[in-house]
Amino acid sequence: MKKICTVLSSAFFAVAAFAGTTTETAPFTIEPSGGTVESLQTFTMTMQPESGVYDLGFTSYYIYIEKDGTRVATSNGVKSLPNMQYELQFPAAIVENGEYTLVFPVGSVCKYDSEYSKIWTNETQYEYKYTVEAPAAEEIPFTLTPTPGSTMPIMKSFKLDMVTGGEAAALGFSP
Repeated sequence: MKKICTVLSSAFFAVAAFAGTTTETAPFTIEPSGGTVESLQTFTMTMQPESGVYDLGFTSYYIYIEKDGTRVATSNGVKSLPNMQYELQFPAAIVENGEYTLVFPVGSVCKYDSEYSKIWTNETQYEYKYTVEAPAAEEIPFTLTPTPGSTMPIMKSFKLDMVTGGEAAALGFSP
């Protein structure tokens, strides 16, 4: 979220280096804003109130999710919602455990005035960090085997053996 600018100047035989930082704040808040989540697919962005800014524009196919420096998904659209909100969508939910980054590269977000003239384009990359912790698979409270005499691939009748300590339940199949 920071842009580093380095300026080199030389006077006679001396060389001096100066480093400064500038921060460009994203013109929206995002939900979820980061942290631990169960999946990544849809994000809601809410425009920050700002004088003279009427709307935001997103170049959605620039926006992506990466893992370990590799792009794993690219946005397939941003939908405008009421109350100055936008919904960023990815084609499929990421549910595999791991560390991910949602990236808005330089040039992916624009501001527009009331006449839809572009008044700004981001010059800094925005990044949001996520840890996906998908829920653990629930253990099935029974074992399952085909009824003796059944032939595959036709599946109609199965034998369920309740695991000790489980609650009784019914399971039915139509022909």
